[in-house]
Amino acid sequence: MRVADSAGFQKPFRPLPIAIANKLGALLERAGIGGTDLSVDGLMNAAARQVGSSDFGDERFVEALHVLLDSINEEAALSPVGRAIIRGRLTGILANKLRTQAALRAHPEILDIDIKAPIVIAGLQRTGTTMLHRLISQDPRIRSLASWEALNPAPLKPVSGSQGERQGKVGRDPRVRQAVLAEKGVAYMAPDFFAIHPIEAEAPEEEVILLDQSFLSTSAEATMNVPSYAAWLEQQD
Repeated sequence: MRVADSAGFQKPFRPLPIAIANKLGALLERAGIGGTDLSVDGLMNAAARQVGSSDFGDERFVEALHVLLDSINEEAALSPVGRAIIRGRLTGILANKLRTQAALRAHPEILDIDIKAPIVIAGLQRTGTTMLHRLISQDPRIRSLASWEALNPAPLKPVSGSQGERQGKVGRDPRVRQAVLAEKGVAYMAPDFFAIHPIEAEAPEEEVILLDQSFLSTSAEATMNVPSYAAWLEQQD
């Protein structure tokens, strides 16, 4: 069994197919062929086509998305595969926004649900907050957020009645399968990341993934070189 550790981050592991894809992508880009569109309009239009709706609700998020994309395009120096991954992730967030609006139109009573006695864990990175969070989440009286829910907070298709309850079994909710694929993708492309933060589709996850939905999250600077976005983010509420 390969044990993940934090050694060797200066030369990160790249599977051969990923390395080949990056080289081919770079050649095509230099030839003026293809290229991944990372623009606000491009991503929002892609999400609208995916969901079949263009109602994003409150669009105050657009400013943050503009700042993030400007920083990615000007500073991140992503590989072709990296740009494709980021496009998929950001488009997925926008699609979640569209599905959330649809769910709220169908079930406005969601906004009246009272969050009772939340438990908040606050601490600096690498101080054991994830371990504490998962330990507390083992209490059967506590409702924790699972990774698959954090990645896709809104249902992929309209639900009603008991179908709207949390479904934690692989195969019952397509969001679980998507999270499993995402987990396997990270394990394949960057196995050492698990030494920093374990990823499990059905394990409890932290709120930072939900903050991604507003494009006001430190996730971007944890995975990319986006200094201007990070500086802007520090000035936001």
